[in-house]
Amino acid sequence: MAVPKWSLFGGDMMLKAYVFLKSTVLRTAVAGILMVALSGFVCAKTASASDARTYIYGTGATAKGARALKIDFFAAQNTCSALRPTVLLIHGGGFRIGSRNAASLREIAAQLNAQGFNAASMDYRLVRDRPVPSIDVANLKGARQKVENAANAAIEDTAMAMRWIAANAQSLCADPHKIALLGTSAGSVMALFTTYALDTSPVTRPTPLAVISFWGGYLTPSAFERGDPPLFLIHGTNDQTVPYAHSLALHKAARAKGIPVSFHTVVDGGHGFKSIDPLTDTIDGVPILDEVMAFIAAAAQGNAPPTQTTRTKHRD
Repeated sequence: MAVPKWSLFGGDMMLKAYVFLKSTVLRTAVAGILMVALSGFVCAKTASASDARTYIYGTGATAKGARALKIDFFAAQNTCSALRPTVLLIHGGGFRIGSRNAASLREIAAQLNAQGFNAASMDYRLVRDRPVPSIDVANLKGARQKVENAANAAIEDTAMAMRWIAANAQSLCADPHKIALLGTSAGSVMALFTTYALDTSPVTRPTPLAVISFWGGYLTPSAFERGDPPLFLIHGTNDQTVPYAHSLALHKAARAKGIPVSFHTVVDGGHGFKSIDPLTDTIDGVPILDEVMAFIAAAAQGNAPPTQTTRTKHRD
């Protein structure tokens, strides 16, 4: 059974109830009681494509001139009584394809909104744009190998998107100090580098609240430092695009530096949403995305996120 979708963000009741529901054999009955008890609270409306507002968060240099960079912002639809955490979604595609409009990201945004989080989905410069990244990202700390221009530019764009959210915090009802990054594949590379590899770069961005890496990697473990933001990793052992060993190394290195890290292995899982679906695939009976939201919620409340190491068999 999935954890019930209700919104009480701003206190610790959501997380405590989540943990309790996950651990009890009476989950179904208790969930029903909670839903009744909480029915008087204003719940966030589920997001849909029509709920997103599109903005230009900046421009990026390319060989053909400046490209306007767009971001879709999904605001949690309850009253803005306090600035909310925001999860910045970063699509994958090997830096060659992909879009902020990906259906999988909009489904994730819907679930985030239902729990009281804002969500944003960004476009960034791709190989076909012939991007011209600034000198500020030419020699990023933690690069496993020479990163092509598109990857460097995409990391620069991610930092720009974070700065845009922080600069517009009041109008977006977004807490500028609570912006988490959730990336898939190439988007995960961007999230990892933006968080852990910009310390020595002139590129500025708010300190990320947490990083969620779906089947990503390519950051050298030496990039981690004590006090870095918490990390959530999900990866399949049969990933033929980004080797599973990348996440293994990141998990080991983060733990060695005392960084809160959860690592969830999908045995025989491949690469991408067609192989691993965070909305329907589970960890100990709980959908992966619910584990992700509990992780981010704990960080947003100033608590140490739950640290787990699990192995789940890939669905047939």
